[in-house]
Amino acid sequence: MKLRSTGPLAILISTIVASILSMTVDMTGYELGAIFNLVIPPFVGALAIILYLLTDWLSKSKEVKILVLVSCCIYVLYVGFFFHYNDGYLPFPFD
Repeated sequence: MKLRSTGPLAILISTIVASILSMTVDMTGYELGAIFNLVIPPFVGALAIILYLLTDWLSKSKEVKILVLVSCCIYVLYVGFFFHYNDGYLPFPFD
C-alpha cells in the first residue's frame, strides 16, 4: 500500500476510535452538550483527512507527509481522549 491510501485510512481509524471514546462517557445531565461528543470527533477527522490530502498533494517529501499523518492521528485521538476524561470541557481553546 502506498502512503496516499494508507494515510486517510489511518486517520479514519483514529476518527472511529476517537468517536467511540467520546461516546462511552456517562452523559447524564449533558443535555445539548452531548452533541459536541457526537459531532466534533468526526468533524476533526474530516478536517485532518483534508489537511493530509492537501499536504500529500503539495509536498514531495515523504518525511513531511509522515509527520503530518502522525500529527493528525495523534490530534484526532487527543480529541477522543479529552472528551472521555474531561467532562464538560472542549478540546479547543475557547473562552
